[in-house]
Amino acid sequence: MEKQWYWLEKKKQPCVLLEKRKMFGYEMARVWLPAEGKVVDIPAGSLLPISRMLEFFSNDFLSYVSAAGKLVNIFNSTDVLLAPLNSSIIPLPHQIRTVQRAISGDRIRFLLADEVGLGKTIEAGLIIQELKLRGLVKRVLIVAPRGLVTQWETEMKLKFGEDFKLIIPSELSTVKKLSGVQNAWKLFDQVICPMDSVKPLEGRQGWSYEQLEEYNKERFLDLINAGWDMIIVDEAHKLGGSSTQVARYKLGQSLSQASPYILLLSATPHQGKTDAFLRLMSFLDPIAFSDEQELTRENVSDYVIRTEKRKAIDINGKPLFRKRITQLYHIKFDERYSKQKQLYDAVTEYVRKGYNKAMKEKRNYVGFLMLLVQRLVSSSTLAISKALEKRLVVLEEPQRQLRLIKGNEINFSDLEELDPQEQLELLALAAPDDVNAELYQVRFLLELAREANQDTDAKTNALLEWIHRLRREELNPELKILVFTEFIATQEMLERFLSERGFRVVTLNGSMSMEERIKAQKDFEKNAQIIISTDAGGEGLNLQFCHVVINYDMPWNPMKVEQRIGRVDRIGQKHDVKAINFVLGGTVEHRVIEVIENKLKVIFDEFGVDKTSDILDSTEAVELFDELYASAIANPDNFEKDVDNILERIRQQIIQATQNNHMLPAYEITNPEEAQKLVQQPVNYWLERAVISYINAYGGKATQIGDNWKIRYPKTRREELITFDRNSKNPDAKKITFNDPLVNDAIKNLPELSEDFHVPVVSLDNVPKGLQGVWSLWKVVAKGKEWSKEQVVPVFVNDEGKVFLNSAILVWDRLIEGRFKIMGFESIEALEHQVEKELRRNFENLKAEYLSEQEKNKERKREWFKIRRQMAERIGLPQVREHRLKQLKLEMESWETSLNDEIYPELKLLLAVKVRSHA
Repeated sequence: MEKQWYWLEKKKQPCVLLEKRKMFGYEMARVWLPAEGKVVDIPAGSLLPISRMLEFFSNDFLSYVSAAGKLVNIFNSTDVLLAPLNSSIIPLPHQIRTVQRAISGDRIRFLLADEVGLGKTIEAGLIIQELKLRGLVKRVLIVAPRGLVTQWETEMKLKFGEDFKLIIPSELSTVKKLSGVQNAWKLFDQVICPMDSVKPLEGRQGWSYEQLEEYNKERFLDLINAGWDMIIVDEAHKLGGSSTQVARYKLGQSLSQASPYILLLSATPHQGKTDAFLRLMSFLDPIAFSDEQELTRENVSDYVIRTEKRKAIDINGKPLFRKRITQLYHIKFDERYSKQKQLYDAVTEYVRKGYNKAMKEKRNYVGFLMLLVQRLVSSSTLAISKALEKRLVVLEEPQRQLRLIKGNEINFSDLEELDPQEQLELLALAAPDDVNAELYQVRFLLELAREANQDTDAKTNALLEWIHRLRREELNPELKILVFTEFIATQEMLERFLSERGFRVVTLNGSMSMEERIKAQKDFEKNAQIIISTDAGGEGLNLQFCHVVINYDMPWNPMKVEQRIGRVDRIGQKHDVKAINFVLGGTVEHRVIEVIENKLKVIFDEFGVDKTSDILDSTEAVELFDELYASAIANPDNFEKDVDNILERIRQQIIQATQNNHMLPAYEITNPEEAQKLVQQPVNYWLERAVISYINAYGGKATQIGDNWKIRYPKTRREELITFDRNSKNPDAKKITFNDPLVNDAIKNLPELSEDFHVPVVSLDNVPKGLQGVWSLWKVVAKGKEWSKEQVVPVFVNDEGKVFLNSAILVWDRLIEGRFKIMGFESIEALEHQVEKELRRNFENLKAEYLSEQEKNKERKREWFKIRRQMAERIGLPQVREHRLKQLKLEMESWETSLNDEIYPELKLLLAVKVRSHA
């Protein structure tokens, strides 16, 4: 029986009448909706003649279906990366290579180890989005050091349009009470959290066993058991730990078991400690890395992706980074600054005595805090004044003994993890052995500091002179300058000093929220001339539009200086980078820095700066540099000898690390071709044509305004300003990406047509004469039980019945471009029979791709089960071990029974037109 086709105006789609019947006195029709694949009952009066469909074949409709077909192919192709086309960035060659490699193998468990400044965060974001767009992940967890969590939140939002919930674990109890859930980590699919806030605790003074259990369950166990599809750990080398017993290692080990997909990020993965590096690699695969013998380059290369900074190139093949010019500037303590010099000398003597006494009594935390006092007086008279004032208030309080912190209350190993402002809090509250003696010293130093504050600060005057000098040298009165200091008190003083002299100044520090940081960075880019940042505030800064850095305070570890300069020495910097490092002449800092510069230069020349960064950025190196400054303060007579000993220890660590680094993969030389191909992809054009034509075809309206579109939605009539430009700066225009609901609607609403009725006759622009025949667009589907793979295929059959592939693509492009006219409508006959051979060939190719991708996914799952089983077998308690293994076995058996997947074809006609030459 011949199909009876009708048109449903409300749904804007054709249907097949199955039967008419009366229902409770109503005339009803049972129809089949090919586009939705279902049978429904509708009022018989809704059925309109199929000829009414021809009114729907507008130019916009033909362009919409044609462009949407291209998008379907992009979404289902493994040959094209989706994430780079969907984000607001144009990835660099090494970043594209990283994403391709990360998603192409049988497992997605990698260490991204690019050197500093090459965009590991961007690589991770691209991988997240690629896997999401392909439907492989939904729940994503990012774990990062506390100072970097807001950077991650910002980068994911601004560059990828991904909303991550920043969860501060101290707020979990409140969240649980408000939401009523047992596990607060399950409330959000995309979460960022601070590393040290979720590591397990073994004990805490004054806590009961029950309190400890509740703490670990809420922060650690619930996090691990929240069902993540993918976990990213930034600064992952921090999880390697000093032994398998430390809390960070336990966190890393548990995270590695909590998700099948894991990315570890570290620019310094091997810090001269092979055992720590082995633990890091075991997170990726405990079977492949169970002992140090397995740390070979061949084994490691399968899991590590690494790019060298000086070999990185842009899409045109040019070096990414500019030349760097660094200058150490000595500031003299002349007669004008006699009171400041007197204060400096008095504080240094106070530190010397306090440090030596603390070391003698084995009160290391006091020694550490005394060195902080030295850094304060080197920063500014105001910084040391405020610290002394706070200390004095605490010491003079009647109830001071209740507030003072004893040594056993301070975890010394965590002190270095605190930023200077948090260290200052401990300094103010540290308990002295003799309160009265301490009171006398603090009052004396505070009096000197207040006197010194009456005079101009030596470094402040030097800063002003350098700002004017740099403006003259650059011939730019609006030159932008980044100034770094360690302490907020110094930052506030500098902001006031420069603002009073007519400069437009903004500040950044660790106490600011993400919104405040973003606003400060934007103000600096658009309006301000100077930004003053603390190290904590500077974490995550990307200031390529500025190329001058002044280090007002010099951090003791040279790698901290590198990281500061790295805020402007980044990808996209167009100028040579200038860094001016201030140091007070004739001081302890001056003496140490001069020696370090001269002697470290020899080491740098011997090994190369990039080869030494792993060591200089390590915890051990931080302690060695603290030791170096402590030697200069506490034991100046033996300083030269101590310097040689300490730097030789650093040199030996570098030698050891260089020998060990043979196991890291060789630096790969990237080429720009993949990046160029990606930029040249017309995907964004297809996206724009599909969405705009879809809106117009279904009764809405789209009006172009510059690079943006003002649209009125078809059904709701709601209006909105949208843009397809990934780099659009218009805050009012919503950026349309692949995962936007509008795009999903356009693809979901693709029609399914029949060959049993008339199709448009079109006249195309700029095609060869004599190009006449039937062009059709088909969706070919290889369908399994739970998954499918599809492709949209154009076919052109000329009037003699011959199939031409190139002509099919040419007609497709002209329809997308709108370069055609509808001349009328004609019928078509036996179209599927004419194109069967071509469509069958496409189905067989899709089936082969389907089986290949399914096998890859199965291998990933098997790899995940293997890792989890290996972990379970290491559990010490037999009952727990057997229970875990039994659970895994049942889970795997259930999964294996679902593997049998019969594949069959589906065929849908999306569009057909008759092509005729111009009259």
